[in-house]
Amino acid sequence: MMMIFRLCNSSNVVVRRRMIPSHIFPLQQKTLRRCRYNNFSAAAPEENVAVVQSGAATIFSTIPKGSRVLEAYTDLTARGLLSQDERQVSVLRELQSVQDSLVGYELQPAPAEQSGKQSSGMFSSWFGSSSSNDNHNRNAQTTTVPQGAYIWGGPGCGKSLCMDLFYHCVDLKSKRRIHFNEFMLDVHQRMHRLKQQKVDNAVSQLALELVKEGYLLCFDEMQITDIADAMIVKRVLGEMLDQGAVCVMTSNRPPKDLYKNGLQRELFVPFITQLEEKCTVVEMVSEKDYRMLTSDGCTANTTYFIIKEGEDATANNNNNNEQQQQQQQQQQ
Repeated sequence: MMMIFRLCNSSNVVVRRRMIPSHIFPLQQKTLRRCRYNNFSAAAPEENVAVVQSGAATIFSTIPKGSRVLEAYTDLTARGLLSQDERQVSVLRELQSVQDSLVGYELQPAPAEQSGKQSSGMFSSWFGSSSSNDNHNRNAQTTTVPQGAYIWGGPGCGKSLCMDLFYHCVDLKSKRRIHFNEFMLDVHQRMHRLKQQKVDNAVSQLALELVKEGYLLCFDEMQITDIADAMIVKRVLGEMLDQGAVCVMTSNRPPKDLYKNGLQRELFVPFITQLEEKCTVVEMVSEKDYRMLTSDGCTANTTYFIIKEGEDATANNNNNNEQQQQQQQQQQ
């Protein structure tokens, strides 16, 4: 079986392209475009494309906005578009609670103070204790903020699928779905712009901008490995949570292991406490890795010999046998 992988970054589209073996389609080999969610129950031909676009697979297009996420999942499994997975169902129950709590919730972010000056020390300004402006932002949001969700577990178990289905079903205009690495790049660029403009309280201003663009934030694959990201996450994302943002995120590790063994980690630990207070931590335990499944639902542990198109397999085997015999004779 010949396998071809292609990544397309247009419009946040992530596509894996694969040639289907002839025993599935006897007449000719057809190309299959598959979404990165691999728990589709069956392969789809080219005319029935499934891709990831803007945080939601096209299989979600049949689900009306505002649908309850659990009912949407049940509908997709009943129609054979997704495979039933009880571990995913347990995660979706938590996301259903988040969806219900968002009904009628409107964010009223506090205005960023412009008069205060930032501390001159790098660690004190980023990792430092909360300023009076931070306390002002915490007290400004009087409405009860819905609890978010932090979904963690091994790779390939369907965390992103659950979050993206939730994102699709939530009927909100002020929402944003983004990969965590892309979010950090965006924050770095904006921070650089604000620094060039010599904006006071740049962190508060940046947090306010981001919250206005979407107070429901869905982060995929959250991880913190260096001190720069740890500093930014603690201040920017922490202040966004204080201003009333609701976060749903996926990760391969629990919150307590974020930035583990990192430099100055003790200054980052208060954000972990804040994250656990603002988000319900949900562990997704699964022995199945959908990334390792082929289109027919079997584990991809088969070895294939790749031959040129149109080449006779029998002739190719004979040639291989002749080559092996010649090598044995040369060794003798």
